[in-house]
Amino acid sequence: MKAKAKPKKLLGFLYTCLFLGLGILPTVVKPKPAKSAEYIYFNYGPLKLSLSRESLEIFANEGRITKEFEFYAQMLNPEALEQLRMLLQKRIKISPVAISRLGKSPMGEAFLEGLGKMIKTHPGRNGLHSLRGALVLAAADSEGLTLMNIVRQFPTEGMLIDTDYIFNVQKELATLFRYRDAAVNAIANQATREAAAENTIDVSQLTDLQQPGPYQFTDQVITLSGRRRQSPLGLSGETKFEVALYLPKGNPKPAPLVVMSHGFASDRNHFTYLASTARSLTTNMRSISVR
Repeated sequence: MKAKAKPKKLLGFLYTCLFLGLGILPTVVKPKPAKSAEYIYFNYGPLKLSLSRESLEIFANEGRITKEFEFYAQMLNPEALEQLRMLLQKRIKISPVAISRLGKSPMGEAFLEGLGKMIKTHPGRNGLHSLRGALVLAAADSEGLTLMNIVRQFPTEGMLIDTDYIFNVQKELATLFRYRDAAVNAIANQATREAAAENTIDVSQLTDLQQPGPYQFTDQVITLSGRRRQSPLGLSGETKFEVALYLPKGNPKPAPLVVMSHGFASDRNHFTYLASTARSLTTNMRSISVR
């Protein structure tokens, strides 16, 4: 009898272990939730302030102002609050692959690095990598790429807004805009004075640029190599680009030179129709292909 009792006790022990194991297993193997920005921290003068992501989400989704968010909401008028809510919800349609490639490009990385000086993970630590990761995760999420979702996907428990840096940038931009306005006004005034001093031009006597000119022309394409140069990301590689030359034939005197370069997602052939007209009007053309 004792021999039969031992297997029963062993079987009962195994059942108990199995029961406990199944109960504990989900807790053990359950993946830990990824970190996200639970609080947004920023300084306002001598004050160190914070705002929970939950309060911001309630405002974005429901338009309701919590007691915590009320302190900040009273600084804005109703129109500004509505604009803020729309900004938090505005969705940008872009694939996670595209945003990842853009964020790793030299131009995109430079932009994120500048933005990372304003939005940081810790004091003195640029938020470049965290921002790039949050952008990709937000674009891959069902909610899409919204400002609110970027905050939600930010991979640290806190997001630090460097308001001192923002205010300094604002001052620099204000100075830059004043300089721009002064330069534009000076150019406009000079143009007005020159126009007043010149004789009136009879436009009807000018060459019709919509019609081909009297000269034949030659086409030539050459490939130029750009030397390696220092960039914010290190020494750049050698670049090559094509230059198409459109030269008039039989012109008795030196012709003026026009240089054109295509825009993004285009090539030098985009301006062929312009070059065909200009080169027959005794104008040297240079159409540059930029890569």
